[in-house]
Amino acid sequence: MPHSGNPSQRGLTGGYSEPVYVVNPVPISGDVELAPGTEVDVIDRANRDLGQVDVVNQVDISDRATRDLGRVDIADELPAGNQVIGYVRVLATYNGTVFVTPRVDASTWVTTGIDYAHHEIHSGSSYHAHYGQFVSDTNDRSIVTFRTPNTTKLLHMFTRGSSTALANWYVWEGPTITNNTGAPLTIFNRRRDSANTSGVWDTSQNPDVQGQATYFTELTMGNVTAGTAIEDQFIGSGSGPRASGGESRSEEELILLPNTLYAFEIKSLTADDNYHDIELNWYEHTDRA
Repeated sequence: MPHSGNPSQRGLTGGYSEPVYVVNPVPISGDVELAPGTEVDVIDRANRDLGQVDVVNQVDISDRATRDLGRVDIADELPAGNQVIGYVRVLATYNGTVFVTPRVDASTWVTTGIDYAHHEIHSGSSYHAHYGQFVSDTNDRSIVTFRTPNTTKLLHMFTRGSSTALANWYVWEGPTITNNTGAPLTIFNRRRDSANTSGVWDTSQNPDVQGQATYFTELTMGNVTAGTAIEDQFIGSGSGPRASGGESRSEEELILLPNTLYAFEIKSLTADDNYHDIELNWYEHTDRA
């Protein structure tokens, strides 16, 4: 939809979406003040109707449920067709059919939502795998491996390894793994009613099987040798199990390469009997163009 001039941003505070067009049912020009109760129709650049809103005051708009959609600043130069251009802080989410306005907390009017990793659980694109074993000697290793899919859908990985005695935690990128060794490890979709399966490959079988990982015990660990250590840290010792990594995905997330072998390993540093526990949590996502 053609327009002229640049939107003025007087009196606005940060955090705005793409420009939207506010189409008033009556001709308007210049700097205008829309009276409370005036109804306007809002469309985006693709000419999709965002629905009708009521003007609360000069620059605030709300939907019919009186949820605040943010502040609108009207352009000095108006395009033809009785349109004004403005920016809104929060307007709506397009679900492929209609635009849905965000919900707000009733007492504070703060917009509510979930983080993206949580959204991927709801979408059925978040997965979990776990492996643990008891070991009893120095250099005993517990390992989980897989090959990432050869697609643009990348794994956003959050790892955790723990041991009840002193050990090393490794994440190996591009390790050497003997074909058709190890054993299949089940991968669970974190949304339990979803039929989606992970794109990773189990290399323990011939041919490789998609949707599973592979684990190696203290008896089969020799089939995995080091690649590039993208994580390497001490874990264990002291009282009780000690874990690798942190508690925040935003600080610890790894975005893995496509079509690449990865190994997640705990290696004992003492001859004490102890328990190794490997937990992998990830979602699979294609970057937006």
